Amino acid sequence: MSGESFGDWVTLEDQGGVLLLRLADPSGNYFVFNAASVEELEKAISAIESRGPKGLVVIGTERGFIAGADVNMLLAVDNEKSAAEMSRRGHALFGRLARLACPTVAAIHGPCLGGGLELALSLDWRIATKAKETKLGLPEVRLGILPGWGGTQRLPRLVGLPNALDMMLKGSQLDGSRALKRKLIDRLVPKEWLLDKAIEQVSRGKPRRKLPPIVRFLSFTGIGRGIVRRKVEKTLSAGQGRFFAAPPQILDVTLRGLAAGPAGDFEAEAIGLGKLTASATCKNLIRLFLESEKARKLSRDLDPSAPAVQRAVVVGAGVMGAGIAGVMAKRGIHTRLVDLSAEALSRAVGRLGKAMRKSLKRRQIKPHEYQATMDRLTASTKLAGFTGADVVLEAVAENMDLKRKIFGDAASRVSHGTLLCTNTSSLPLSEMAEGLPHPDRLVGLHFFNPPEKMPLVEVIRYEHSSDTALARAARLAADLGKFPVLVRECAGFLVNRCLSPYLGQAVLLLEEGVTVERIDEVATDFGMPMGPLHLLDVVGWDVAASVCRVMGDAFPERMEPSGYFDAMRDAGLLGEKSRSGIYRYEKGKKQGVNGTALALLRDKGFTRSSAATPDAADIRDRLLLPLVAEAYRCLDEGIVDSEGQCDLAMVMGIGFPPHLGGPITWAQARSLDEVEGRLQILSGRYDQRLAQAARVIEAVRTSDTTASKESVSASEPARHA
Repeated sequence: MSGESFGDWVTLEDQGGVLLLRLADPSGNYFVFNAASVEELEKAISAIESRGPKGLVVIGTERGFIAGADVNMLLAVDNEKSAAEMSRRGHALFGRLARLACPTVAAIHGPCLGGGLELALSLDWRIATKAKETKLGLPEVRLGILPGWGGTQRLPRLVGLPNALDMMLKGSQLDGSRALKRKLIDRLVPKEWLLDKAIEQVSRGKPRRKLPPIVRFLSFTGIGRGIVRRKVEKTLSAGQGRFFAAPPQILDVTLRGLAAGPAGDFEAEAIGLGKLTASATCKNLIRLFLESEKARKLSRDLDPSAPAVQRAVVVGAGVMGAGIAGVMAKRGIHTRLVDLSAEALSRAVGRLGKAMRKSLKRRQIKPHEYQATMDRLTASTKLAGFTGADVVLEAVAENMDLKRKIFGDAASRVSHGTLLCTNTSSLPLSEMAEGLPHPDRLVGLHFFNPPEKMPLVEVIRYEHSSDTALARAARLAADLGKFPVLVRECAGFLVNRCLSPYLGQAVLLLEEGVTVERIDEVATDFGMPMGPLHLLDVVGWDVAASVCRVMGDAFPERMEPSGYFDAMRDAGLLGEKSRSGIYRYEKGKKQGVNGTALALLRDKGFTRSSAATPDAADIRDRLLLPLVAEAYRCLDEGIVDSEGQCDLAMVMGIGFPPHLGGPITWAQARSLDEVEGRLQILSGRYDQRLAQAARVIEAVRTSDTTASKESVSASEPARHA
């Protein structure tokens, strides 16, 4: 066996006439395409072409195959021409692989994503391991671009148009079993057999494939493609999808390629990539991706030795506690769920079982995985089972006395090293820790509703929190598939604090006579996943009333809540969970505006006159610009470390439109001059409190960096920090 190195990334070995192309990152991370690795790969392919081997196997390392392109390379591209040229270079590179006379095999273990899968698609055969870390996909749409190295042209010919579009438009990643089912790969083997089976595959020569008749009709006839186009376009025009240029571009370029015949239309793909890569949406999504990677590494940055949680106790079987316990059980953590109500525990276990059975029915999990998950979750009506727990997490009602009692009982039953976490959304940890032995192990771990779906977890630091405890909490969040953002203790923490003026303005608009539908429509037209009044129904008016009371006590000059919150709670109009809030609900679906809620508005005297009737722009800015100002206050006070992490938290926590990059990025793109001016105008027309927000923006605008604490925060002292 002889070997040849082309630099730090690519080596070529001869194994009995079959060439082995090894791809490895010199730093030990996943192989990525960047300027250096692409240049080495081009040289290696020239060597392969000159040797005329009897076969070629492309393989990665023990860690993985190829993670895709270096996103920093994409971020640096600032014009369409450069991005299109980058695409053409990839086409030329992979085209040379596709034209090799010998059989070629991709031996895939671990991530095979983006450009990595596009390379694999240019080869004749694809063999993958059964390992759970093996994932195949084209996630480019999540970065606001399309697969630009042949993915839109080769994938539909291999798996058919419907499957290809499903993968590309969702940016989904398939494990080995699902990839085999979709014909994306040819064989699935144990990891230790991968290289031998890949070399063996060479002897099978070139493949001959044929798609099922219905798939051929939908992929290779004009009528069939028209059916697919109409169905996909209908989906893309709904919801938040309408704000993104990449999905319709992917559809168009893919259909152009199939219409062009066997040769495809690679140039259309290059032009499409050029347009998208140079867009603000692409840059915003890439920055958010990089911020999410920082969040994933939070635990390592705080304490690299932080251990994983293996056993957990969750106290409280309500919506949040049940959801968190279920996520823990799914992720391999032995979890005991404690609640005084046997009925609540039964509902919680049933909720997990229902979700797992749905996954089983969809073949997303196997029967033994279903059973193992259910076995990991146990339930008890007694405060027991704490011994041996790595973490005790409380998720009970927002009652300080109750939370302190739970932690007091837990502290007497667990070791000094057990992590204590609270899921409070607004209560001060410093008060919660009073009298608690070893208070340095108390950390806020604020999940968002529903915890099974929401990706953000705020990791709350208070005056006594140790870096070790914070690191363990951050690792737990990351191990649960969440993105932990470090937040310093204050009223409402980061997300709820910024959200409060947004929701407060929505209720104020309602009191001024703007319709429910209009308020929510303006928000969703901006790009929010739901309107603020609908969001209040989802959160629950009881929870909202509690949080608003905390926020009003802390910041009375700008966040004094409307009495309508308490009135809705007292009337039992709690939202989705009571099937009646601002909207009516049947079987969990919103039906229409609830007349009882509007009557309550009138009968309790919450209606008020306004000097002007707000148009859509005024409604939008009244909702969102106070949120921006509050985000800047949080940055100034050190509640969150950076603008990027603030943007990430607001995108993941409340669904701020990701294509706009987050509230800080959006405001800066709009210009802080304009934001300040709009707040001044709105304060004169509608709400004098908005003048405070205008002063915050003025301070930021006139400062070289984020405004000084004196200039931004002194306009109103916080009563709870």
